[in-house]
Amino acid sequence: MATSTELIRDYISSNITSYDRTILEQKGNHYIGEISNRYTDIIQLPNGEKVVVAYADISITGSDRPKPQIRVFMDRQHEAYEFARKRKFRYFLFTIFSKDLSMAKNIQHYDPRDFLVSLETNIDYEDSRRDLRSLYDYLDAYISKNGEIEYLRCTHGQHQSGIYQASFIQIRKQGIPTPNKLMEYMTYFDNRPYLQSVSEELEQLDLFHLFHNKKPSYNRIIFGAPGTGKSFTLNRDSHVFGKRMERITFHPNYSYAQFVGTYKPVMEKNEQEEKNISYEYVPGPFMRIYIEAQKNFLQYQEFTENKNVNYYYQPATNMDSWNFFDEITELGHIEYFRATKEMKKGDISLVYIGNNNLGYESGIYGIARIISNPKYMEEDNGLYTLHVLLRFDKVSYDKPLISKKIFDPYNTQYQSVHKIEQGKELLEEIGFSVEKKDYLLLIEEINRANTAAVFGDVFQLLDRKNGFSEYPINTSEDVKRFLEEHLKIYGYDSSQMKLPDNMYIWATMNSADQGVFPMDTAFKRRWEFEYLGIDDGAEDAEYEIPLKQKEGYYLVSWNQLRREINTLLIEQCKVNEDKLLGPFFISKQILKTAANPENWEDFIQHFENKVIMYLFEDVVKMNPSRIFVGHAANNGKMTFSAIRESFEQMGEKIFGFELDTKK
Repeated sequence: MATSTELIRDYISSNITSYDRTILEQKGNHYIGEISNRYTDIIQLPNGEKVVVAYADISITGSDRPKPQIRVFMDRQHEAYEFARKRKFRYFLFTIFSKDLSMAKNIQHYDPRDFLVSLETNIDYEDSRRDLRSLYDYLDAYISKNGEIEYLRCTHGQHQSGIYQASFIQIRKQGIPTPNKLMEYMTYFDNRPYLQSVSEELEQLDLFHLFHNKKPSYNRIIFGAPGTGKSFTLNRDSHVFGKRMERITFHPNYSYAQFVGTYKPVMEKNEQEEKNISYEYVPGPFMRIYIEAQKNFLQYQEFTENKNVNYYYQPATNMDSWNFFDEITELGHIEYFRATKEMKKGDISLVYIGNNNLGYESGIYGIARIISNPKYMEEDNGLYTLHVLLRFDKVSYDKPLISKKIFDPYNTQYQSVHKIEQGKELLEEIGFSVEKKDYLLLIEEINRANTAAVFGDVFQLLDRKNGFSEYPINTSEDVKRFLEEHLKIYGYDSSQMKLPDNMYIWATMNSADQGVFPMDTAFKRRWEFEYLGIDDGAEDAEYEIPLKQKEGYYLVSWNQLRREINTLLIEQCKVNEDKLLGPFFISKQILKTAANPENWEDFIQHFENKVIMYLFEDVVKMNPSRIFVGHAANNGKMTFSAIRESFEQMGEKIFGFELDTKK
């Protein structure tokens, strides 16, 4: 049966002859060495534009279920995506239902083979596989209610596939090709504004200067006056973690259960679509990041510190007894394999697939850690054979991790399990290693919640020595079971918790906010505090802003106005520095457009509601005449509405000073 890639390519070649789909197939094309055509085409449209079209093959899992999974392999698309993004080509990712219709049990109102699916998502944030069943379910429900359609976009929130959105494009009706809608879509759809790349952002950062040539603090709090760029600084610095981070905001009602985790009622559906309520341990952001950081650290530790490891060859040539793509769905997946008596827990297994009948090249497709000693297990024929449990740390769904050509010199037996004497050298030859990666929990407004209550016993873990928690904490029974579920296969002792040296916790704090909670000295002692001064980054806020007097609008320097106000606050009002105006008290986005006459009226209102309201309500509420000097000199009432009216008549003179202006 043809794959999704083959079906779509054949359809375009046969029904849209004005499109040149063969550019990458031509000898001597300009893109040799940059991109392969295995799952990608560069298609030239009639107007001469070249677009990148990637294809995702569909597989069906659980065909015996009422609703089988309809999965695509997303990790194969990064090459095409990066190529399109860097060259600024328009990019498409297409798939189509390529299996027998009997496998689409849950689809009742249309033939899924009649609709091309365009996955409109950012591949930088996609990996492994996605189950598209909820997309097809949405189309089924839509057609059931509204009748036949030629085109339908399924947006985020209307499905649970983990992608951003998708378009269904009808390419066949009653057996007759209908290519016009696809041609229209490929002519006009442009996703280039959404082609963002974490890797590109990292390349643009000077990480050497970012952390002043030193490793960043593990427990880090940035504090300063409003608008000094605390959130901006942490957001910029957090790019070094890529997608390995979570961002949360504390608030007065935030709790330990939300932060760390607790048992909660969870609604789930059984195969009969009946809803049941069960109680499960639901991790909070701290526990989620902790789990991921520990997984990576424990794998890295296994790979670098275990010196007495043996390497074994494991054949998996019988696809009837073990379907590679259906079983090993993610890293960390565990599966039983045949073993020999010499195997032991901690050894490494190389899993070999040699069934060329399925179209796959022979070679090593999985690198796994043996996590159990051999034990006898009964097979279908009633015989008992030795088996070990494998945890897969590296898996390929496309081509071998180690080709047969590379593997041949290390192995002469392909039909039985046996030891490989030079296994470590083999992995070193192909460059396989487990890289230790850093993970970040970023907390905004940490002192807007009761930190002692939110952190609870986790507070003890913040004492670090060389990045690790110096003192562990004992785990409760619910946390212990949760840790066992996720980390037992890595040999983790779930009776205690300690932060690994690849987990960072960063936070912002603004002591000038109303309603913030005080932090005790013991909590503060466990953090590295970084202060952002009132004029740090001011050079990036050199903008002209409009003010207004009776004669009309005029422009002044935002930094000059801000500094003059801060001088009044310090000298006349005797306020602390944490209540002064930082350079980004007004957002950079608004400052950038303030000088445009079309935005003057809106900016005046924004200044009143942002700056004047802050000064009136939060800084000098008990004696506003100290800051609104000019307004007071005119015998103005000390009400917010009266001060606003004076500001629109006097501009900066309501503060008792006058700036250089630019008409």
